Amino acid sequence: MLSDILASERARITLGQRIGLVLRRHRRECRHSQRDTAQELGWSRSALARAEVDASALALHKIEVLLSLTGHRLAIVPDTGATASSLGEDDDLAWGVPDLIARDAGGRRLPAASTVRFRPSTERLVDGRSIGHESPWVWTHPE
Repeated sequence: MLSDILASERARITLGQRIGLVLRRHRRECRHSQRDTAQELGWSRSALARAEVDASALALHKIEVLLSLTGHRLAIVPDTGATASSLGEDDDLAWGVPDLIARDAGGRRLPAASTVRFRPSTERLVDGRSIGHESPWVWTHPE
């Protein structure tokens, strides 16, 4: 069931969302907070947060700045039917459960630099502190 949900989410990734996912992965790998990355770019933290959800509203030059920070760039390639991975692009399998499905109780993505784990309902009931929490996802911040 989770694999079906993941496949469905991967099929719906837009270009703007893909750019946001690349940024989140970069922050996770570098262990940077949104605040640190926003400061490095000269952006507000909220502008960066919006870009991580969907960068399609950004001006093209801002997308280029954002991608250059992550070691990526935009490219225009012929539509030959080649697979994304054969063109050097991350295919949709690069985006896993923490990026596409896991959300906190407010519906927000979990922190990019955190370690995410799914807790089944039986485990959540055993832990008294979790009573009332709707999200089955728990995360820990790196030290």
